[in-house]
Amino acid sequence: MCLIVIQPKGYIFSEPEIEDFWSHSPDGFGIMWHDEEGVHGLRSVLSLPRTIAAYKNYAAGLDCVLHFRMATHGDVSVKMAHPFLVSEHLLVVHNGIISGYGKGGVSDTYDFVETELKPVLGPTKRDADSLQNENVQEFITEIIGWSNSLVFLDYKGRITQLGR
Repeated sequence: MCLIVIQPKGYIFSEPEIEDFWSHSPDGFGIMWHDEEGVHGLRSVLSLPRTIAAYKNYAAGLDCVLHFRMATHGDVSVKMAHPFLVSEHLLVVHNGIISGYGKGGVSDTYDFVETELKPVLGPTKRDADSLQNENVQEFITEIIGWSNSLVFLDYKGRITQLGR
């Protein structure tokens, strides 16, 4: 399974901690963060030393969400690494396997984002804000099931976790 880590501002993981995260889920590394310019994401497929360097350069000390991927569907590539862009106002990472998605050589998360999330939560800020609606959250949670976790970061810096 993938690993999602919500890191509070000011915290810096040690190299052994990053190595431990990566050793369990080495098929992609991503970061999503927010600043005065909006929401940002970085995703990569790197060796352990380069993953540690990317963490230090882009995420150490930031209020951000880290994602370490274990490929269950789709190839090991930057295209399948998280976070995924739902819109320019909203990013998402996932842990688990979403049943019924991931056909045609793409990951279940990639397929779910393209077919379900983008039509509902994009492309406007108003669409991204709809994620805060309880009915929208219930709709998404019903599709993914409680054995999955989705973590969103929006243009206001709000982190929303659905599922487990």
